[in-house]
Amino acid sequence: MKKFSFFKKKKEKVFDSSLLNTVGNDKKDLSTYEYKAPVKEMLKGFYHTKASIAALKIGFESLQRILFSGVEDFDHIFSVLVKITNNARDQISVIFSDISKNSKEKLNQISSVIVGIQGSLETISSFLGATNMISLNAKLEAARAKEYGKGFSVVADEIKRLSDQAKGVMNMISVKEIEEVSKDLISHNLMDLQIDIDKFFTEILEQLNYLESIFKRFSKSQEEFSSLFESLESIDANMAYYSKNCDSLIGSDTFVLSNDEFLKELEFILSEQFSWINSLRLIVEGQRALFIQTDASKHGFGLFYKGLSPKNDAIKQLWEEVYIPYLNINKFAAEILIIFRVENRNDSGLRQAKDFLSQAESLSEEIVRKLEHIKKMVIELDNQGISIFS
Repeated sequence: MKKFSFFKKKKEKVFDSSLLNTVGNDKKDLSTYEYKAPVKEMLKGFYHTKASIAALKIGFESLQRILFSGVEDFDHIFSVLVKITNNARDQISVIFSDISKNSKEKLNQISSVIVGIQGSLETISSFLGATNMISLNAKLEAARAKEYGKGFSVVADEIKRLSDQAKGVMNMISVKEIEEVSKDLISHNLMDLQIDIDKFFTEILEQLNYLESIFKRFSKSQEEFSSLFESLESIDANMAYYSKNCDSLIGSDTFVLSNDEFLKELEFILSEQFSWINSLRLIVEGQRALFIQTDASKHGFGLFYKGLSPKNDAIKQLWEEVYIPYLNINKFAAEILIIFRVENRNDSGLRQAKDFLSQAESLSEEIVRKLEHIKKMVIELDNQGISIFS
């Protein structure tokens, strides 16, 4: 895989600090500044970019954990699988040498050996399934981050390609050859059976060697992946640093939002809230620690809480009332993730996760109700020609 230097070259330019500092130091002069409109658009876009980069970071952190936390064990796994396969081949050779005696019992032994091999491959199949899903989600977040996610998108593509390739090999091992062997077991066609079984073991050993080479390529991508992730952490830190300036500027008289602009961002917040709580629901229903943003300042309402705070007293009060439930709902999500990251969790852990989800859903409904009420109030004030920011 080729090296990506995109982030090393561009990470300092995610947000132009000199522009923000200039704007921050001389807000009054900007009322007549010809670039007022573009700067305003940049400020609005900042929040969405910040959310995408934060989500991309979470996604790749999850992908990194799944891909590389146990990658060192795969050399041992493949060594064991090859040993198991060779031992099984030897066992079946012994069985065939004495096939005339108790043939039914011997055939059952052969079937058990082959089924045992299929079961030994389930660890790899499970790994590939999780890898494929996480890499797809990470690619979607990379696309949302636009140019800042290009390098990650390429890595996600490569990981998904390797995963698909490996899954194809797994399907070939676990379906095609075993079906042929099973047919001959049923018909008791011993000569064909012996030929098919020998072919089966030859092919499975070849495919295991090929599969091992694919996983070695996974391992080689670890250094590249770590480098990209470090760049993303730097970008995320820069975005957090500039958030204060953006919040201050977009709340100033110079860059004040119109009611219509506020309503558009409010629709985005509502959409994100529905999507987020649905993702949390899927985590609990699927009992898997999928990636989800739990930092309240980096998604949905939390992104805009300070920068878009209305000045109208009635709306401001409602706006501030949303914040505490929003913080709590993220805490519940964090607790749910902790539960599902434990490998040998018990039934009480699952019950606790369901209880956290129920509380999170109630809070989400409360948040949505308040935001919908804010939306109606803004529309009414707008019809009267009143700005919520004045």
